[in-house]
Amino acid sequence: SIKLIEYTFNNYTYINIENKINEYFNNWISANKNNFFIEKGISQNIELTHSYIENPIIPIKKSEIENIQILIDVNTYLQAPINKDDKIGNISVLLNNNIICYCDILCKNPIDKKGFYLYLLDFFKNYNNYLKSIIV
Repeated sequence: SIKLIEYTFNNYTYINIENKINEYFNNWISANKNNFFIEKGISQNIELTHSYIENPIIPIKKSEIENIQILIDVNTYLQAPINKDDKIGNISVLLNNNIICYCDILCKNPIDKKGFYLYLLDFFKNYNNYLKSIIV
């Protein structure tokens, strides 16, 4: 049993997957914040978070730490209304092409749908642009 324990301590280490996900996710948000389009939304400002990670610290073989991949799959074209905590994507953590951790990407702020009055205001604000597009 001592050899088994020594083997485990010599070849495995604990990795805080939650920290890796947070770092990768925050960098991804910084790079892709302006790539979202919310059709019929009052606002285009979307704030994102991810769901609770069930097992944030997991043991991984020391030789496989470099094989960890984090993939983000999110829909950047959304349609209002969007409620708080609506799922708009997911984060998968892969090790040797096997999913070892998974969490959802959630919207932190609600985005309401534009009403008739706001569409009418947009029309009057952009009236000159509408006329130019008709004439050309």
